[in-house]
Amino acid sequence: MKKTLILTLILIFAFEAKSQNIPYFFSPDSKETSESKSSFGINPNDEKGKYDFLQSAIVHRPYNVLKYDLFLDWYDVLIKTGVTPPERVWRGSNKITVRIDSAQIKYLEFDAMNMAIQSIQVDNKTVPATQPSKGILKVNLPFIYNVGDTVGITINYLYIGATDLGFYLYPEKMFVGTLQNGDSVWVESRMAYTMSEPEDARYWMPCNDAPNDKAISTISVRVPKDFIAVSNGLIYKIDDMLDYKVFTWKDNTPVATYLMAVTASKFATFSDWYKRVSNPKDSVEIQYYVWQKDFDATKTDGTQYNAHNAFKPTVDMVTYYSKTFTEFPLIKYGMVAIQPFSFGGMEHQTLTSINRVWMRTADQFGIAHELAHQWIGDMITCATWKDVWINEGGASWSEALWSEKISGSRGYLEREYDKRKKYLNNGGLALPAIYDLPINTIFGNNAVLIYEKASWVYHQLRTMLGDSVYFPALRNLMKKYAYNSLETDDFANHFITEVKNPPISLTAYFDQWLKHPGHPVFDISAVATKNANYYDEKITLTQVQTGPDIPTTFQTVIRMMFWGNKGTMIADTFALKNSMEVVNVTLPFIPDSMAIDSSFSMFQVKKILTTIQENKNGEALQKMGIVPNPVSDNDIASVLVPVKFYGQIELELFDNLGNRLYSIYNSPLDAGSYKFNISTSGLSSGVYRVIMRNGSQIESSQFVIVK
Repeated sequence: MKKTLILTLILIFAFEAKSQNIPYFFSPDSKETSESKSSFGINPNDEKGKYDFLQSAIVHRPYNVLKYDLFLDWYDVLIKTGVTPPERVWRGSNKITVRIDSAQIKYLEFDAMNMAIQSIQVDNKTVPATQPSKGILKVNLPFIYNVGDTVGITINYLYIGATDLGFYLYPEKMFVGTLQNGDSVWVESRMAYTMSEPEDARYWMPCNDAPNDKAISTISVRVPKDFIAVSNGLIYKIDDMLDYKVFTWKDNTPVATYLMAVTASKFATFSDWYKRVSNPKDSVEIQYYVWQKDFDATKTDGTQYNAHNAFKPTVDMVTYYSKTFTEFPLIKYGMVAIQPFSFGGMEHQTLTSINRVWMRTADQFGIAHELAHQWIGDMITCATWKDVWINEGGASWSEALWSEKISGSRGYLEREYDKRKKYLNNGGLALPAIYDLPINTIFGNNAVLIYEKASWVYHQLRTMLGDSVYFPALRNLMKKYAYNSLETDDFANHFITEVKNPPISLTAYFDQWLKHPGHPVFDISAVATKNANYYDEKITLTQVQTGPDIPTTFQTVIRMMFWGNKGTMIADTFALKNSMEVVNVTLPFIPDSMAIDSSFSMFQVKKILTTIQENKNGEALQKMGIVPNPVSDNDIASVLVPVKFYGQIELELFDNLGNRLYSIYNSPLDAGSYKFNISTSGLSSGVYRVIMRNGSQIESSQFVIVK
């Protein structure tokens, strides 16, 4: 005789992280921004057509840039008070040293917008100063160079951009907006800065504006005497003249154009020092540039922009990532706080630009994200914008690594689960593939793919391979492509070659998670059969995901967990390679509930059927249960309680973090069956557990609230 009994199959949503969305800047006329660069960016509706000229694939120009020697004269724009188009004009000069890679080249093309060309020299020989056409500046060569020859092209220009794009300028005392606590925010000192991702460097300097062409750089900036100009690399010299200064910065580590940056304002400065884990006698300076008011702040309750408090964890972060990845790969690190800023942070090489608001919130994870980019994004760089998931997914996953460092595995899972939830809540199966997104969506509507879902490409690879295999392979990837760019296939092929005998095909793994949309969706049926002293659990998992270009089969590794009625748990992992798989588990207890661990791999469950087969004597299994399950927020859940003998019955409700929420019942009861309603008012979506104590007897049952 068989009797069907509905059990609880729970998706274990690992420790949901609670966070506040605090605006970086907003005014009565603007909407609140989101909490980091990972979810704020280009609005395709506002920016329609802006990026139509961009190429997602590698553009093979017949040269390779070796060095940029850039001079920016910002004296006039900083000494003035307004920001009208005439007050935004400044002089620039860029000497671009290239290696000729093709024969019989008569001219070279560079990216250039918002500028008027004044003169051009090729190896100190003046050539006609043509003007950019459709964003391309054509430089005619005075004669034919040989392949391998080095050529220096000096382009003198006027920046004439009328609005903020690539180059941003804000006046002192400009009203920025009102924070949620009512504080009005103003620009403390006149400020100019550049912001180039994805390809806005061309708006403030002529260049080969593609992430695959990295070059060393020298950047000099002329500013009024009371201003400081900061840029990539180390300060090489400061020319201190009567009424102005020229700051010259040099970075001998190759840098992509979108990672080159300059910021100038009246800054206060301070530094920390990181002692290299590979050589403690060698220290790296970590420099901070903030407004004086933020330097002087002492409060840590979020009412002040407190630079010292916000930047306090930075040295520990650099140390941790140096141990986890490879030694810190650059000659300097630092952060410059800017406001207004339409992002949380931007990982400019050796000098991250951060939104000033992070000094109020002390946002460790934003700082950790941008710092991790110095390895994943700056040292190794996406070759095209098709491959930007490498940068942003890696830095987003690194936030979880830092959380693991300070809060253990629970902290790691909090961050990764939060990213899983964002991906599913913002489209999930309806979203396109991570790879080869339209460039005007990568920091807009599809940002959740290159940040959150791509973070899970890293995370699942870790859980599937294990730390002893995964981290050495990741470190070897960084060493292999250090100071170069790489494409998605380079990333995938490295792991395919490096990892021996993976549980599933890594070729399939990278193809399905990067070049196809979606994720597994399961129909699950489970049957538990009681034997003498154990239970055999037979689980059939059928993938039923559908949609354009979504794989019918995801090869994936899942982790399943089984609970007994006293909280005992057994877990096991299974490699699924087919659209329908049957797995078997032997349990030493009656299965109270079972789950697929959603902190381990990405999936959803569509339909569940679970049964328990009684033993041959027909003895019914009586246990506590909750109906309905899942329960929506407008339904009433009931806990069904079998009491086997008279005694004190205590029923308590707990959340998935183990926090006791309230007592459902606490009084004596006679033997029998009882039903108690559970109030779900005020409870958020997630997993909850009811625990019953009846003398020495302890039982528990889980349920899910869906809103």
